[in-house]
Amino acid sequence: MRLITIFLILFSPIFAHADSNAKVPYFASIKDSEANVRTGPSVRYPIQWVYKREKWPVEVTATFEGWRKIRDIKGEAGWIHESLLTGRRTAVISANGVQEIYRLPMNNAKVVAIAESGVVAELEECKTQWCKILVKEEKGWIESKYLWGIKSDEVFD
Repeated sequence: MRLITIFLILFSPIFAHADSNAKVPYFASIKDSEANVRTGPSVRYPIQWVYKREKWPVEVTATFEGWRKIRDIKGEAGWIHESLLTGRRTAVISANGVQEIYRLPMNNAKVVAIAESGVVAELEECKTQWCKILVKEEKGWIESKYLWGIKSDEVFD
């Protein structure tokens, strides 16, 4: 009987919720072309605003059941249902003006494209200080300091 009690405590929803909180913060992106952001974690809370841009990156800062508290590039925060988010990584070009995208991860490489501030890019790979991105049909490398949607020390492929 004692073993069953220990098992139930370890695997109860309260502890599962705590485990999911251990993973935050992390970045995700808006899945659909329209997503409601609410003042709290339920459809009973009013809609604060509506994202009208698919693939827009957000930072998940908290979780509650099937809801995620998010923050965007402007610092605006609210709650969104997990079904409206995807793990596909994107980032926003956050440099003022335009930023060059290079063929290789180095400043003296050939420039393959130029992206304006506010453009959403799909992240394919990030190394120390550089990320390989896809913007429309163009692939290339950009310094990670010009992106919002990735942690400064984050590396992945």
